[in-house]
Amino acid sequence: MRYGRWLLVLATGMLVSGLLGVTASLADGQAFQDDERLLPGTTIDGLDVGEQRAATAAEAVHAHLEPQLQTEVDLVAADERWTTSAADLGADPDVEGAVEQALAETRDAGLLEVSWRRLQGDAPDIEVGVDTDIEGGALDRLVSTIADEVEIAPRDATIEWDGEGVELAEAREGQALDREAARQQIESAVTAGRDVELPVDRPAPTTTTEQVAPVAEEADALVSAALDREITVTAAGAERTFTPRELGVEPDLEAVRAAIRDADEDAPAPAALPEAPADLPLEVPAAAIEEVVGELAGEIEQPARDAELDWSTGELQVVEHRTGRSLDTEAAHGRVDAAVRGATDHLELQPFTTQPGRTADDYDLVLFLRVDQRTLQLYRHGEVIREWPVAVGQPGNPTPTGVFTVGHKRVEPTWTNPAPDGWGAHLPEVVGPGPDNPLGARALNWNQNGRDTLIRFHGTNDPDSIGRAASQGCVRLTDEAVIELYDRVPAGTTIVSTHG
Repeated sequence: MRYGRWLLVLATGMLVSGLLGVTASLADGQAFQDDERLLPGTTIDGLDVGEQRAATAAEAVHAHLEPQLQTEVDLVAADERWTTSAADLGADPDVEGAVEQALAETRDAGLLEVSWRRLQGDAPDIEVGVDTDIEGGALDRLVSTIADEVEIAPRDATIEWDGEGVELAEAREGQALDREAARQQIESAVTAGRDVELPVDRPAPTTTTEQVAPVAEEADALVSAALDREITVTAAGAERTFTPRELGVEPDLEAVRAAIRDADEDAPAPAALPEAPADLPLEVPAAAIEEVVGELAGEIEQPARDAELDWSTGELQVVEHRTGRSLDTEAAHGRVDAAVRGATDHLELQPFTTQPGRTADDYDLVLFLRVDQRTLQLYRHGEVIREWPVAVGQPGNPTPTGVFTVGHKRVEPTWTNPAPDGWGAHLPEVVGPGPDNPLGARALNWNQNGRDTLIRFHGTNDPDSIGRAASQGCVRLTDEAVIELYDRVPAGTTIVSTHG
């Protein structure tokens, strides 16, 4: 009986003790949840934050992530290297969101589960990552910078002129950054703190070196034939021989290059080359053509020479005229340019004749006045055919010397006093035709440069003055002589007046 009562008491005590323990455990679990603590065994980004309050865990995770954000990583693309970090790209880790996600595990667990885990020390395996946002603009700018330095367009093979010959410009692969893939890889690399090699494509050229090599060889031979051909240009006995290369001529290969670009992938396009050197387009320096034409013109050109009168020996002589020779340089420039471009290897330029302003025929009749000898001679075809004695100007009014022409001619001229206030003050104002007229039977004006000089050949009513210096500058002849002179020489006849 005693033994049974004791067992009852013992069982009752154990039940009460258990109930008290459960109650205490439940109270601890409630306090754990109320404090917003994280369940034991919780890690955020690998950092154990179990049983920590949310705020404390957030501080710890921030401190844990800071070195990662500052960690520099190398980005490699096409043997080029750039260094950056998550912080450089404006990384913003969502620590609070990660802590909130971990805290949700505590909230979602029932009070009994939290109490039991706390009582038993059973730690769940709760792993929470941290989402890190990279500032999009900074990442795009970095990708663009890398692309600008890395990217190279593919180069098609073609031909170029190097100043002496045609050379093959070989094809080259391009480089192109895969921007979208690079963006993703950079974002992952800086978040994880590891180096990365970015993807670079190698776009191939459209035209290969192997396609163009035969064209380059043919083009070089064609250009050499076009530039090294000898061209001879002659003009009136003068001659120049040269090659287009010596003139600085260069080939215009654009049409050939265009044909290469447009050729089928399997064809090198040699048919794009001209069939003959003369058909090859050339770039011809205008200055070089002008120099060739100028040298020829300088050698053959001579100006026309007018006929002239020469009385330096005391006798009047007619110096014969000479025709000139000139080259139409504008037309010659075009013909030489065409020859250089392949029109011909032998070019003859024809100069044209230039005429003088005055010929010997203009001096068919010439009046030659010797003032000092008081004689007037009439020349025809360079020979004296008539000579008259004359009176010339007094020392105070000498007859002018030089070259003049016969102007207006008058028969039975009226004399008008030229100096009524001077030497003619004692003479009448006007004297009509007749024996008293100082001009006699005829008068022939002297002109110079198309203007009347007021000097005349004229007759006289004072025949005794002939042979003396007696006039006011005019030249007097007897009436018989001046009539003959009037009849022999037309207006426009040249007058040469000389003194000694």
